[in-house]
Amino acid sequence: MKSSTLRRNIAVAVALIFVSLAAITAFGTHAPPRPFAVGHHTTITSSALFYGSEVDDGGYDSSYHDPSKREERRKLRLERKSAKPKLEKQEILVLNSQEEYLEWLEKCASNDSLAVIKFHASWCKSCQAFSRKFQQLSSLSPSSISYASLEFSANPKLCRSLGVTHLPSVQIYKGSEGKVESFSCSPKRFDKVKVKINEWLDAAVFKVKAEPEI
Repeated sequence: MKSSTLRRNIAVAVALIFVSLAAITAFGTHAPPRPFAVGHHTTITSSALFYGSEVDDGGYDSSYHDPSKREERRKLRLERKSAKPKLEKQEILVLNSQEEYLEWLEKCASNDSLAVIKFHASWCKSCQAFSRKFQQLSSLSPSSISYASLEFSANPKLCRSLGVTHLPSVQIYKGSEGKVESFSCSPKRFDKVKVKINEWLDAAVFKVKAEPEI
């Protein structure tokens, strides 16, 4: 019984020797990793692999997680967004007298601009809705169009002399041809304004969803 146990122990010892020799051959001249102390462990995160002082080879920038750099990167992103091209917003000139009205027309004629004027009243709810669309239209317009507005209550005689009988109304002028369009227009039929401007510019400047009633 003792002899058989002894033989098994010898066999196990021999096997361990062969395993050790194989391990040494596999590692070659490299020393095996140093064992960790009992009761301690080390966790290597992906970020730990990238930290370093040099990134000349195109590697990971170690300053990415630096809190002092975060605000700088945030400002840079905002600058890039603000640098995107925006549509030019055409100013709507507010006219308060006949003199200003005539000066505006003269300036448009000298600049060869298409003049579009809106007649409205502060007490008119339909005019308020129309004015919002008119403002949006000016934001999408080329510089070849000039916009103006005239408040009816402040200039009743001038508005009536220009043939304005309903509100809101629009008139269009083109250079030496003078007044080429005059019509009342509800907010629901605002596309009529776009159609008329397209016609007199001889170009499809504004998209129209459906042909409005003219």
